[in-house]
Amino acid sequence: MSEPENKTPDAGDKDTFVYTYEQVSAELHAKNGISVDKHDPVLCVVTINNLYFEKLNRLMERHAKAMKGYMSETTKDMTQDLEKEIRIFAKAAKKMSIDNAMAGIVVHQKSMDAFLVEMRALATTTKVFCGMAIGASAFLLLVMIFSLVRGEM
Repeated sequence: MSEPENKTPDAGDKDTFVYTYEQVSAELHAKNGISVDKHDPVLCVVTINNLYFEKLNRLMERHAKAMKGYMSETTKDMTQDLEKEIRIFAKAAKKMSIDNAMAGIVVHQKSMDAFLVEMRALATTTKVFCGMAIGASAFLLLVMIFSLVRGEM
């Protein structure tokens, strides 16, 4: 009978589930006191387990690759969504700034309107007083002319 070949390169690695026939034989001897020859049929279990774990490892690698692609795509989508939300927020903030500026302009315009109303009232009052002053001056001038004509001056 030919010796079974262990094709797994990392069979001695502590982080793997794959074992060599020698490792299994040594463990059986250490824990159970049983010596097993390399050609003992019980070591078929080692081959079966190694095949299972190799297939499981390939499946996990494929799953990890798929998850990496999924996470990359999801991260890309989330980044695009976040960038879109930031643009919307920036636009809203800009609009709020413009709205706040417009509100300030409206308040200033109302203040200016009130100022103009006061200035018009003051101008009207000034016109009245000027008219009264002109009228009084004209009256005094007439009184003076009348007095001169009568010779009272």
